[in-house]
Amino acid sequence: MLSLTAAILALFTLAIATLLFLSLKLVRQEKTRQAYMYEKIFSQLYSPERDKTTISYYEVLKSARALLKCDRLLQLIGSYTEREYKIIYPLLLHLEAYIYNGDLKCEEQQNKGNLYTETLWRKNVENLLNRYQIYDLEIQNELDNLEKYFIQESEIMLGEVEINEQNFLNITYMRSSDIYFLLRVGYKLKGIPYNEDFFNILKPMMVIEEIRDDLESYEKDVAENSFNSLRIYVQLYGKEQAAQELRKLRKQMIYCSINNLAKANKRAVVEFWKAFLGIELGIPFILLKPLNLVPRALHIHLAKLLPASDDKYYGVIPKTIDEPQKTLEATCLIQ
Repeated sequence: MLSLTAAILALFTLAIATLLFLSLKLVRQEKTRQAYMYEKIFSQLYSPERDKTTISYYEVLKSARALLKCDRLLQLIGSYTEREYKIIYPLLLHLEAYIYNGDLKCEEQQNKGNLYTETLWRKNVENLLNRYQIYDLEIQNELDNLEKYFIQESEIMLGEVEINEQNFLNITYMRSSDIYFLLRVGYKLKGIPYNEDFFNILKPMMVIEEIRDDLESYEKDVAENSFNSLRIYVQLYGKEQAAQELRKLRKQMIYCSINNLAKANKRAVVEFWKAFLGIELGIPFILLKPLNLVPRALHIHLAKLLPASDDKYYGVIPKTIDEPQKTLEATCLIQ
């Protein structure tokens, strides 16, 4: 009996010692990763090349708000700890501020009746990425899409092209390219391979997010004559049908995301649920770890239970308002 008790105690002691060893090993690995990340980012403090561009406080605020969309994503799916994210935050904030600088210059040109011609923001972004040696083809493609978005928005707002649902959808897909760009930069900094299946699941959901943002700023965008999804749909379908058609589009995007989910690899499927449950429902990251153990088929089945087009989840569509006649004339998109 004594020998059995001694054996149990020995096994228990061994298990505790093993857990302590593994915990210490993980802590050392974490500190090593953080030290590497810190050195990679802050090495530019000693670089002879200085950034002489000026970023306004307004652009910083706009950038900080945009980063709220991807900080949890990087922590949930990019394996970033809170401390690691804080280390790369200045870089992400500055890159996004450059993008908003280009966006504001684009709007200034629109207000003067001119098409988009500003490219300095992109040169600044590329210079900064090259200094960290993280500029690759995938990141370049996201910047290409952002530039296309600026150009096409200018053409739409100045009445240079006739809008229809397809080119509206194309431009709405491109509107979130800054988020995909920031995610790819975060992945690249940590040496995480891109998961294109996850981006394919995410993109239709980001269309819904862009529409939700537009619904919240609808009255402001009307007053400022800015690009807005609901404004476009009013012009496409009229005030009476706009809300109904916008709900149809949201439903289409949900189904598109689920279809992409069904074709995705297991890692992308798990990352989708981490993002959805962690961001939309606020579930702590530690509670999401068991998702890796859930069979892929069950993940896909649960995704099909998502509400298709509910204002409570995807944004309440406000009542449309009359626009000033001069605004309507300036943005008449259908002949």
